[in-house]
Amino acid sequence: MKATKLLKNALIPLVAYVFAVQLAGAMTPEEHQQQLDKLLATMEKTIADGPYKPAVESFDKYQAPEWYADAKLGIFIHYGLFSVPGYSGVGCWYGNNMYNPHNRAFEFHREQFGPPDKFGYKDFAPHLTAAAFDADAWIGLFKEAGARFVVPVTCFHDGFAMWDSKLTDWNAVKIGPRRNYYGLLAAAARRQGLKFGVAWHAFFRPDFFKTGRRDGTDIQPPDAGTPWSFYGPATVTPEFVNDSLGRLVELVDGYQPDLVWFDFDTHYIQPSELRRFAAFYFNRAAEWKKGVAINDKHEDRFPAKANVLDFERGKTSGLRDQLWQTDTSVSWRDWSYMRNDSFKTVDELVHELVDIVSKNGVLLLDIGPRPDGSIPPEPQALLRGVGAWLKINGDAIYGTRPCWALGFGEGPHNSGGGGFSDRAVEYNSHDFRFTQKGNVVYAVAMDWPDVDDHFLIRSINDRTTLASGGITGVKLLGNREPLDWKLTGDGLWIRRPVGRPCAGAFAFQITLNGISIERLEAERINDRQVRVEFRVRNLDAQPARPTLAFHENETVIGTDTVALQPNETATRSLMLEAPAPNVFEHIAASLPNGKPFPVQAELLCPPNAAASRNFNGATMLAGKGLGQLGKLTLSLWTRTEDLHEDLAALFNTAGWDRGGMHIQYNQGGMLEVSIKSGQDAVATGHSTATPGCAKGWQSIAVTYDSASGRAVTFINGKKRAELNIAHAAPVNLDNFTVGGWTTGGRRFVGRMADVRLYDRVLAPEEIQTLSTNKSLTSGLIAEWSLADLHDNTGHGHDLTEEK
Repeated sequence: MKATKLLKNALIPLVAYVFAVQLAGAMTPEEHQQQLDKLLATMEKTIADGPYKPAVESFDKYQAPEWYADAKLGIFIHYGLFSVPGYSGVGCWYGNNMYNPHNRAFEFHREQFGPPDKFGYKDFAPHLTAAAFDADAWIGLFKEAGARFVVPVTCFHDGFAMWDSKLTDWNAVKIGPRRNYYGLLAAAARRQGLKFGVAWHAFFRPDFFKTGRRDGTDIQPPDAGTPWSFYGPATVTPEFVNDSLGRLVELVDGYQPDLVWFDFDTHYIQPSELRRFAAFYFNRAAEWKKGVAINDKHEDRFPAKANVLDFERGKTSGLRDQLWQTDTSVSWRDWSYMRNDSFKTVDELVHELVDIVSKNGVLLLDIGPRPDGSIPPEPQALLRGVGAWLKINGDAIYGTRPCWALGFGEGPHNSGGGGFSDRAVEYNSHDFRFTQKGNVVYAVAMDWPDVDDHFLIRSINDRTTLASGGITGVKLLGNREPLDWKLTGDGLWIRRPVGRPCAGAFAFQITLNGISIERLEAERINDRQVRVEFRVRNLDAQPARPTLAFHENETVIGTDTVALQPNETATRSLMLEAPAPNVFEHIAASLPNGKPFPVQAELLCPPNAAASRNFNGATMLAGKGLGQLGKLTLSLWTRTEDLHEDLAALFNTAGWDRGGMHIQYNQGGMLEVSIKSGQDAVATGHSTATPGCAKGWQSIAVTYDSASGRAVTFINGKKRAELNIAHAAPVNLDNFTVGGWTTGGRRFVGRMADVRLYDRVLAPEEIQTLSTNKSLTSGLIAEWSLADLHDNTGHGHDLTEEK
């Protein structure tokens, strides 16, 4: 074997290396099948005997465990064969890129290690020594960082098992570390009181090595072709799926993980197989009498109740009803160890954590150890910095829930918009994020005012009533100075203390009394009636029986009295008599003769609702010939009727190789905007608007500038999501559809009206103008009322016929 530059100091005797490679390919089909049959039989029996079955309705009552919602911070660990080359630029995807002649990793590998038929990816296994690996020291560091759970990569896209698997000889016990890496970490985590999970990436293995499945590489039998071989089969076969399920059963039964995290590749597996695993895992958890969770990055693979949605290097731009998670890294560049890496700062990580938690999320923060199992100094310092901040401000994070009465926060800066929206944000002292625990609201200032002598929280003011009993105290965590504060028409004014208690962000503890309205939604049923749904909370330790008054445009339209036990929350629905005005309707609630609570609802309607088009999911409208636009604004009015579990497409372009745009609702009820150029994967932005009758009509606008790569989504005139896309391309509008298709041919069901296309980026105030039904013609290149369009062809009316 050719001596290599990077591995020349590896102290692995050649005889031991040859023996290890021979051992790794020694498993026979009979041995594999015998072990697999036992594992699959265990799965089927557990499903048959337990309360959960592999059907969507079986998971309807499942909820993510409280420990998960309380934890807020976990540590992700990318440690595996990819750690050995540590090649900057491709990181953990080295095994895919090193076989691709068009990737720079290909020449790097030939120069450093030799041709891929002589030294392939599998040959890194003996050099993953873990000589400096200390499970207890790792977990101690994670505890110091303030993490409450740990999720190591257990089986990456390469299929190398980091535990003592009986389904493959390519595992960390038989080669490489020669110890049960995963088992040791699990035991150390539990000794030190942390929850522990599994991260699974291996459904992608057939495609991961696709670049090397040719002559001239080492991806050949017996090291390829079977599920138990290192490189696995070339396609996702039934045998491969069963082997994957068997390995997951090994992990669940062997280590009782509290969390199972899946990467993007679950779309390679049928939902029925994933539901089999979910039923098995949840039944096991019922036997163990503990709460467990599943993470997936798709909303249609697992039943919605069985999945805590995970955004890779991204997050939501606002509050999401269901608990969700971000997985991101301390590194800006990749996940695993890389030489010459670039890292985020402690302040950036703290801001990310605060922002995610305020939006009902959890942060899974990744580090990449070196091949010897040591953690580089930069990640160590960053984790300790986050932990130091949490020691002071943990009360504003751990065990909190969103402050539904105020929303996630306020201020000029926000971030998010789905997966891959991760970016640095320059927050200032006007940016606040809110969390809540009982009768305490935490307002976290994202910066310290250097010029102003005070903080000002505008969402809490004397024009509205956050809680009927008012504010009884304001403190700054980590600071013992008595605070000078007052409630004004502009907001909650707090004099700036003399000393900063920490760096990065500053948490004010605001204690409330009385009752608070956390939700208020309204729907106009007809010209005479409005249905109002609200959620009220008693913040006191004493029973309460408040009478609430409901207003339409400041006119009382009804009252309701609610009996509440101490700390109880109640949700009610009312039908109120209220003639429809000829203006927008603002619905608010208050105590009789009191100031309104901050949560209010708006009832919107397009300029001519009667002329809106009804889409039944069977047809769509087609347009063509508008060319490519580097700058655009698309606006429309929509009202969805039925989502089920399907995606519901509002607008789609064809020709993604030349730049495309998709706008659709997903099954989670979020608006999803995707922009793609020929070079990039889909970049997706998620709003936080929930469709359906309770929300009624919505005004949607999307602006896009290919020069800056920036796309912004507005709902009802308010900015809700932002995308920043590298290598952005103009959008190709030669062919497009309204009420178009998505994967599987699913189409929009509901009503749509007043679709407009501009060849420029409208300013936010212009977007607000559109949502108030005022005309705006500058830059308008196409508009459709949809009033008189009929489709009898099944292919859609040619929208370009109407100007």
